[in-house]
Amino acid sequence: MTRPFRKLTILSVFGALALALSPVVSAPASAAEMKELRIALLPNEAPDKELKKHATMTQHLEKILGMKVKVQVGIDYTAVIEALRNNHVHVAYLGPFSYILADEATNGNVEPLVVGVRKKTGKSAYNSVIIARTDSGINDAKDFGKKHTLSFSDPASTSGFLVPSYRFSQLGIDPQKDFKQVIFAGGHVASLMAVNSGKVDGAGTNLPSLQKAINDGVVDKSKIKIVWTSPDIPGSPLTVRKDVPWEIKYKLLKAFMGIPEGVVSYEGKMAAYEPAFDEQYDIIREIKAKMKDKMR
Repeated sequence: MTRPFRKLTILSVFGALALALSPVVSAPASAAEMKELRIALLPNEAPDKELKKHATMTQHLEKILGMKVKVQVGIDYTAVIEALRNNHVHVAYLGPFSYILADEATNGNVEPLVVGVRKKTGKSAYNSVIIARTDSGINDAKDFGKKHTLSFSDPASTSGFLVPSYRFSQLGIDPQKDFKQVIFAGGHVASLMAVNSGKVDGAGTNLPSLQKAINDGVVDKSKIKIVWTSPDIPGSPLTVRKDVPWEIKYKLLKAFMGIPEGVVSYEGKMAAYEPAFDEQYDIIREIKAKMKDKMR
């Protein structure tokens, strides 16, 4: 095994955080005191590409909020969580699992604001998938074994780590012991590229990321097959610190639920946005609790 699987605990996730976003911002007492809203995005593509791609959304927010909006891309999922915890940013686009981790890290000082409704399904929910190379001989998640290599996207990813790990656990497979090699690629695109290039035999990711990578020509559809699809997972919430003034939250809600035609949100093109609520993510808390011993 050239790169051992990292033993994970919730504490080790936070222990590896890089404070790479911006200087600390003190919590504003009122909306009038806020001169700038800081938003953190999870890493997907290179930061400069991400910022350029979402420039129209940032401009839309600035128009509705009436203030400067500064968007930054975290070096990994946990850096974004730490930015929220330390008040480096006011708002973050998080996955369901990273939202739960942020809620714990801030002692409940974050809340989900909105979640996107997907055009293809008409639902905010999405699905994790376990994929394999078509030449791997793997036709089901249970076929993975000691001779196989696997890529996860990030230790704080829902569809790229938590949910596929839970599926393997249900099958009696422990990625820490039962694979030849497990890597963390750093994001869904990188994980998919690792499978496409033959670096690994399979990966845990999500259906929207896989479909986009195929459509964008990042991966060759003929080289990859889905061997397991999860039940619906609650959608990724735009998350805001609770100490952000309510006037700003209201304007953010208004901005996301009224995105003009031609403006692409921070997670791509959505049919609409709807309010999100903490209890939607209890299922992720339940999976995390069941996986507690496996993540030590």
